[in-house]
Amino acid sequence: MSPRFILLAVLACSAGLLADEKPSKVVKSVIKATVRAESYALEVHNEGGFARGADHDVRKNEISGDYSLTTVGKLTQFHAPVSAFRQLGRDGGALEQAGAWISLAREREGRLLDGLVTPLVEVLAEVLKLSRSASWDGEGRLRLDGSAKLAAAHFMRLQRSGYFEDEDQLANAPAAGSDEDFNWEVHEIVERVDKSRAQVIYWLQLDATGSTLVSVERCVVLAVRESSGESLERALGGAEHIAWRTSYQLSQLGEVEPPEVPQEALRWLR
Repeated sequence: MSPRFILLAVLACSAGLLADEKPSKVVKSVIKATVRAESYALEVHNEGGFARGADHDVRKNEISGDYSLTTVGKLTQFHAPVSAFRQLGRDGGALEQAGAWISLAREREGRLLDGLVTPLVEVLAEVLKLSRSASWDGEGRLRLDGSAKLAAAHFMRLQRSGYFEDEDQLANAPAAGSDEDFNWEVHEIVERVDKSRAQVIYWLQLDATGSTLVSVERCVVLAVRESSGESLERALGGAEHIAWRTSYQLSQLGEVEPPEVPQEALRWLR
């Protein structure tokens, strides 16, 4: 018997034990426990691109980015693949580049953090607002559903971070005010996306007791313009569409040591 089968069996059993509890009540309980911990270690994984089918499996990965980070209170430290600090509720942050600390917004790899890594407390706050939609899925996870407006907001946040900009194009573009002709190539996802027909799906994975959050996965699903004549169900399922998954895997909850912030980095966190 495979370890995955055993885990699914345990989780299904856990979900069965919690069946008498309203899913919305379970969501509120685990979020409250997570926020109360005040510190955690996370692995964040992004995967997105064009998909087909109700499972939203991406056929070609166009959106990616994996990060290891720890958060204590309002301060987040990114450990890999970048070394950076970000303060909750404040714009910008500090990014280490060639041994020096600079503004997070100065380099593209710093700006991308805003699009690819939503602070966990913001993710949980969003999940809490969707708690009435909570239900158990077939794998012992809690599922929650959000609107097209919410999906569009997440996509626009990623777009504003500069993720879909071509660095070579930016480097070769004429200066502002120039009359020089320049053929801008728009990323295929940006060119084809229909943000008015979209949805957000959240899945919450709990531990075997059903009381502790193990992971959160968010899937932003958007139709493509060519499917405008299709029903919404087909446009976001059977037909080709855009899917962007971000998973937050908790490797430690509580008792995380506060980071030592270099003096040079503090100026960007004030």
